[in-house]
Amino acid sequence: MEKLNLVRQFSAFHSLNEKNRLDDKNLKASAIALYMTLLGIANAASHEGGVNQTVTVDNKRLMSAAGIGSNHTLAAYRKELIEQGLIVYKKGGLKNDKRVSGEYTLVKLY
Repeated sequence: MEKLNLVRQFSAFHSLNEKNRLDDKNLKASAIALYMTLLGIANAASHEGGVNQTVTVDNKRLMSAAGIGSNHTLAAYRKELIEQGLIVYKKGGLKNDKRVSGEYTLVKLY
């Protein structure tokens, strides 16, 4: 699994977000919060050698950590991040009669 440099990823995200703001394609504040939450979860799940690029996290945990109140709102902000090319999302579901959380891949920005 590829690793990300946290500082470089954050810096590249900030630069991209500033450019998008100038081009009138800025992300909503809650979409930024969602991205930062995903980056934080990826960092917390990492071991030596950088930040995991892909993390699996359930909607409830993600919504709580990002301050998002509903699945519908989460889906809308997730879609923003996907459309901006910041994340790749693989929907969770059932696997062997067990609930599987969604998988988020942070696109390397640098």
